[in-house]
Amino acid sequence: ARRPSFLRTLVARPATAIGLALVGVFVVFALFGPWIAPYASTQQIPAAARQGPSLQHLFGTDHLGRDVFSRVVLGTGSVVGLAGLGTVLAVLSGTLVGLLSGYRGGWFDEVVMRLFDSLLAIPALLLALLFLGLPVARLGHLHSTYTLRKSVRPAKARSSKPPKPSRMAAVCAKK
Repeated sequence: ARRPSFLRTLVARPATAIGLALVGVFVVFALFGPWIAPYASTQQIPAAARQGPSLQHLFGTDHLGRDVFSRVVLGTGSVVGLAGLGTVLAVLSGTLVGLLSGYRGGWFDEVVMRLFDSLLAIPALLLALLFLGLPVARLGHLHSTYTLRKSVRPAKARSSKPPKPSRMAAVCAKK
């Protein structure tokens, strides 16, 4: 019997198929947005202000008469790019810190582990708000807050060294 392909296995689940389709739509919008959008993102049509969805304006217009569909399509490129950049930065910085910590070991590994343990103890929203209060965020670099938050929050931080036996284990082993 022939083994099913990886893609066929992925789309066998409806939720996965829907998720892949949505991601595909966003990627298409990101790549081909300037050719898909019927209007420029900043083009104002005062006569068309605050209109509901129609054939001319698929998502309607805002209070300045800008086409909402065009703004969504053209904004997708920067959002997808930012998400990709944040993911790459998180993977690279996490890998680098993990490799360095594992290579050095000892007190350096312990300090890094305690640092990441303390970051995991702080709720994500609170940490994002703390970063927004930094002077850098006031200068307009709000995207750096999200990227920094994702780059310093590992899914799980584990030490590869076996734990040291406790005193109780040593006492029990003697008996």
